[in-house]
Amino acid sequence: MNRTDLVDLCAYVGSQIPHWVQGAGGNISVKDSSHLFIKASGIRLSSVSEEYGIAEVDLKIFNDGFKDLPASPDKEKSYSDLISKASLKSKFRPSMETGFHAILPGRWIVCSGVPGRVE
Repeated sequence: MNRTDLVDLCAYVGSQIPHWVQGAGGNISVKDSSHLFIKASGIRLSSVSEEYGIAEVDLKIFNDGFKDLPASPDKEKSYSDLISKASLKSKFRPSMETGFHAILPGRWIVCSGVPGRVE
């Protein structure tokens, strides 16, 4: 996985405020065979760099734990704990949308949070 490609895509999509993104700018992730690299929680897309704002998740740990969530009595806490457990080598917390990004089949996932039309 080339972190530079992820950083470049974050910068491009993040620069499209308010046309493509709102708030912190949505999320972008890329997967390789064993890891998910995702914009960290609370970080603006336009602020991501090679050293700032990318969280790394072990997909095997996450996917194995995700299967057990339906049986949990406190699904929200269990999901949050799972994200923490699967997080690797990073001072940044993965987005709460990590599960969505992990289960989708694509290698690259772009979720821009496009604002709806208000009348």
